[in-house]
Amino acid sequence: MKAEGRVEAPEGHGRATWRYRLGEVLAVASVGLAVAAWGQAPERDVSSVLRAIDEAGARQAWPEFRLADWPIAIFDGTQTLLLRHPSPPPEFTPLPGRPGVLATAGRYPAVAGNSTVEIGGVRTATIVATPGAPLDSILLAYVEELFHVFWLRRHSNFRPNEMARYAYPVKDARNLRGVLAEDEALARALEAEGAAEAASWAARALEVRKERAGLLTDDDRAFETGLEMMEGTANYVARVVVGEKPAATAGRLRAGRPAEQLRWRYYDSGAAVCLLLDRLAA
Repeated sequence: MKAEGRVEAPEGHGRATWRYRLGEVLAVASVGLAVAAWGQAPERDVSSVLRAIDEAGARQAWPEFRLADWPIAIFDGTQTLLLRHPSPPPEFTPLPGRPGVLATAGRYPAVAGNSTVEIGGVRTATIVATPGAPLDSILLAYVEELFHVFWLRRHSNFRPNEMARYAYPVKDARNLRGVLAEDEALARALEAEGAAEAASWAARALEVRKERAGLLTDDDRAFETGLEMMEGTANYVARVVVGEKPAATAGRLRAGRPAEQLRWRYYDSGAAVCLLLDRLAA
């Protein structure tokens, strides 16, 4: 890519040198099971849908990560459900007819959105799964936030410095052109029919990133990679678990967004890197 922002394929394909395997992926059938459970539940019981995913997850999208091992609080529009929590607050009581599920009326104050928070002294995933929310968004958020709990238990230092985003050059035209070119190269790598072509476009994306590096401070670069490591990885796992195709991530990389929302781009670029590592690993 030159100043005009064009992306050109590298002349030589070369051999992929990645050797890291990300583990087995969850069968797409698990999502079909969850959708069926959703459709059969007379009141769209979100906890039964998510439980179906847990039970179908015999295979893993990431080594040692099992959905059913981690606590989560779910606001379904009328009550907050708490699953797998080792020390639930007293406000939560057993839900009749649902062994292992605790509930409290209304939205529990700590459940403000899709995130992770401390509940009862334990880091807990939280999601808002009201009846009007799209099922695919609920499924993605469920897996993503549970993975954050898993990830932060093991890698507490792998997280971005959120203060750095206020100094990040979101309106630097040169950097933005580079970001667009890098995203396009990643998208073409994801869409490539063969591994050699995918490796070539992945290498081109890395070349563009190296060119951009000279425009950024150390804090800027650390902010980018921190987001990719924490958010990109979690989004990769969520997309694999729900059976989303890599082409969907390619589409997200090409989607327009205001410069002020550049932060969200690294969720997709990080997921793309994981998908490509998974494909190109020997």
